[in-house]
Amino acid sequence: MDHCLVPSVIASDILVTSASGLFADQVAEQTLALLLGLLRGLPTFFRQQQAKDFTRQPTGDLHGKTIGIIGLGGNGRRIAKVLAPFRVRILATDMFPHDKPPEVESIRPADELHQVLSQVDIAILCVPLNAQTQHLIDAAAFAQMKPGAILINVARGPVVDELALVDALVSGQLSAAGLDVTEVEPLATSSPLWEMPNVLITPHVGAQSAKRVDDSTNLFCENLERYLRGERLRNVVDKELGFPRPSSD
Repeated sequence: MDHCLVPSVIASDILVTSASGLFADQVAEQTLALLLGLLRGLPTFFRQQQAKDFTRQPTGDLHGKTIGIIGLGGNGRRIAKVLAPFRVRILATDMFPHDKPPEVESIRPADELHQVLSQVDIAILCVPLNAQTQHLIDAAAFAQMKPGAILINVARGPVVDELALVDALVSGQLSAAGLDVTEVEPLATSSPLWEMPNVLITPHVGAQSAKRVDDSTNLFCENLERYLRGERLRNVVDKELGFPRPSSD
């Protein structure tokens, strides 16, 4: 996962490094799968396939949409690059709103989240989970979004207030949600999210990869070699933030 912690010991100090951005390609592909699945009506057509029903139903388009990427770290930047060819407008928020990639129209500070949410058709969550992001997307945040917006969560489940999410889906404030993570995992069998026709749920597989173990081992070994050479380690975690500062790559 994007912020899997790997401890490294130097003298009496404990450094913590992470796998931040290591699986950005996989997370971006999972994001695209969830988003296109919802826009093109795949949940509806899956149910029709089970019923052997070949009836056309309305579908949506990705091109022309305004997308808000909430958290423009390694995963968020890769998602922006993957989405750019679809001729979308991309806005973003981040705790460190600098080094804007060309695919993104603007990066706003994290405290301008609601202003960005009010402009987007699709919100994609890529933030780490910490004290500042717990229930970041709550009833007040949903109220700021355009009626009929779509939410994609490939971050951490507790970033979203799940009761508020259900309310937003029931009311139509959100037209759909793609969730690779849930507030409590596994998602309780009693959760109404399971039965909602406008929700796609995957079991926290966004960072899965056939090379996951090898890639993680290679990163650890690279950091070990850097340590032995007295060099700066990759992805040193700021313990107050819970993730590496952008300058620590």
